[in-house]
Order: sequence, then C-alpha cells, then structure tokens
Amino acid sequence: MEYQKFSGNSFNLYTIKTDKFKNCQIEVIFRNKITKNDITKRIFLTNILTESTKKYFNHKLYKEHLEDLYNSYFFSENNKVGKTIHTTFKADFLNPKYAIDDLLTDIIKMFKEVILNPNVINNAFDKTSFEIVKNDLIDEIKSEKDSPMRYAILKLIENMDPDSALNIRLDGYLEDLELITPESLYKYYKEFIENDMCDVFVIGNLDMDMVNKKFREIFTLSSIKSNHFEYSEVIKERKKIKEVSEETNLKQSRLVVGCNLVNLLENERNTIMSLLNVILGGGSLDSKLYKYLRQENALCYSCSSIYQKNNNLIIITTSIDEKNYKKAIKLIKKAIQDLKKGKITNDEINDSKRNIIESLDLNSDIADALITNYIFHVYLDMPLIDERKVEYQKISKQDLVKAAKKIKLNTIFLLKDGGQ
Repeated sequence: MEYQKFSGNSFNLYTIKTDKFKNCQIEVIFRNKITKNDITKRIFLTNILTESTKKYFNHKLYKEHLEDLYNSYFFSENNKVGKTIHTTFKADFLNPKYAIDDLLTDIIKMFKEVILNPNVINNAFDKTSFEIVKNDLIDEIKSEKDSPMRYAILKLIENMDPDSALNIRLDGYLEDLELITPESLYKYYKEFIENDMCDVFVIGNLDMDMVNKKFREIFTLSSIKSNHFEYSEVIKERKKIKEVSEETNLKQSRLVVGCNLVNLLENERNTIMSLLNVILGGGSLDSKLYKYLRQENALCYSCSSIYQKNNNLIIITTSIDEKNYKKAIKLIKKAIQDLKKGKITNDEINDSKRNIIESLDLNSDIADALITNYIFHVYLDMPLIDERKVEYQKISKQDLVKAAKKIKLNTIFLLKDGGQ
C-alpha cells in the first residue's frame, strides 16, 4: 500500500493506493468543535443533504442516479471524536477501469451535488424533504429508551460530567429539533460550509494524481481553515465513587461503571490500554469480567468493557438482577484490582495480543477499516495497522500493570428492573 498526501488551498487529500479491492472508496470529512447547541442542526443537515439535491430533487431520483453509477453506495454519518464532530460523506463505487463511462468524474460530481448544491429554494430547504427528515429524526430521538443499555450509558456520562463532549447525544434533542425551520437550517448550512475544516480520503487502485486533479477541478471550497482541535478530554476524578440509580420497568437491571484513565502516556493511549481493556472485558470469553461475573458466579449473560480513547475512559457494562448489585460491583472492583496487582497470566497476555492482531489482520482486508485507520493516523497520530501490530507485540506485563494503576473508578449507574 502506498500512502500519499496532496496539500491544497481549500482541502487536503489523502490517498491509499492498493490493488486489494475491486471497489474504491472516497470520504469527504468536515470537522469542527462539537457543541450541544449545534448538534441537532448538524444531524438534521447531514440527513437532508443526502435526502435530495437541487438536481435530484426527491429521494427516488437521488437513488436512481446512484443505480446509474453502477449501483454506487453514497451516504453520510456523524461521529464524535473526543471534543470534535466529524461529518462524513462517503461513496463506495466500482473501480472506474471496469466502467464504460468516466465513473470517477461522475462520483466526484455527486459529492459536489450533495454537499455544494442542496435542494434550496428562496434561502430555505425544500419543505417536502425537510418534513421527511424531521419526522425520521423525531422517531430516532424518541426511540432512545428502546435500547436500555445505550440509555444507561448516556445517564452514566451525564452523571460523571454533564459538560463532557461524550454527553452530547448524536441523535440530537427534541426540544431543539422543534425550533429548526427550513430557513434556519439553510443559514446553518452556510455556516457549516464556511467554518468547518474539510479533508478528503481515498482508497483504491486509482491514479491518485488524477484523483487529486479532478477533485480540485470539480469540488471547490473556500480557502482552507486553520482551526486547531483538541481531541482529547479529561473528566475530573472523584475522591468518592458516585452511585446513582433510576427506576424502570425492565425485567433485568442494566449496570454501567465509568472509570477515569489518568495521565496516560502516548503509547499507553494508543496500544497498551487497548490490550489491557481486552484482558479486562473487551470482548473475549476469557476476560476477567466474564470469568468473575458469568462463569464463576452466573450473575449475567454477558459483560464487557469499552475503551474510550479520546475521552480517557473505560466503561464497564452488564445486565444483572438488582439483588446482585453489590456482589457485581465487588467483582468488578476485584477484576480491576487484579490488573493493578499484576495478577495477569502469560496466557491472558498472549491470547489478548493474538486476538487484537487477528482483528488487525482482518481489518487489513477491509477498505473501510483501512481508511478509518489512516484518518486517525492523520488526525490523532495513531500508528498505521502494520506499526500497531509491532507495538502490541512489544507490550510487557510491567507495561500493563503500570497502565492499570491509572484506572480510577468514578461513577456507577444502575437502571433498575421493575421486579417483574
């Protein structure tokens, strides 16, 4: 694989040239500081831009055009990355060498059509598209409690730090949604285009010099922004663990535990803590949490730990009967203490390394995973996949114990069952 950067006046273009895939992928990323005041407008905007455009003025025409482009796949999404929001427009398309027409040019024109030629009349978004997207967003926001564990995690973060970027909800807020009009959304669109930084990422077996040339001819933005973003955030530690609960009508309680990661070094943040999290509860049936909670005490069906790198957190999740709350907390604390005391076997370390490296090998055969890794290499200086595999092999037990001592329990949240 060949990595390359093309600098420019309005955006930078990053490429991965590889012959691994028959398809190619392009991602156009707009990024800015995330704020609660703007998140609902941003979600609304992202959805309406891929609902219709000025040329393809309803969703049927929009989809039919993509079918004409050899069934190309085009969509948008928003992701929180620490203190920032990434709004991404993606196209997955057949390698142009297999197409009769100039498919690459047509795909780049589609980016221009979706992002720079919105379905706007008299400084307001098309009302039909506006109402379709608004109703969909209302349904998504109202369905928040349909996923009890997701809701429990949101409540945990809210109690840890209501001002944390992680606490900003990616579905948006109903009260803010009701205030948005076609006119105000178009006003926000102009701010979005004017103020966000933009980058383009491309992967595939393409002439990347030609890709860069065509993109700059077709997709024109104002001068490149020089915003500096702080990706990493730190949630304040607590001297005493905070315990919170909420009543619900569930048949089983949802238990979530939030832990600070204090003063991580760069290598701890990039690789060591990821490996430690796998040993603790990151997906393996041999993890300490699974062993203590499920295998030895039958308190739950599943349990896991989630490493939030940019928010310096580990979040532990499980479902239990409320009567087992104290015992579950005791066992979670025991699992963390084992790591701090060095009660980690060579088998645990080697098996976890193997699991991670096997996962990285699988990601090397997935275009989306490769381009995502490259994005975080550019923005967060994360090592590329081959470099990460080498770094994981170097990690020692002493490295793990040192990092484990930086785990500090912060908040425990229990979404109680209804005793049914």
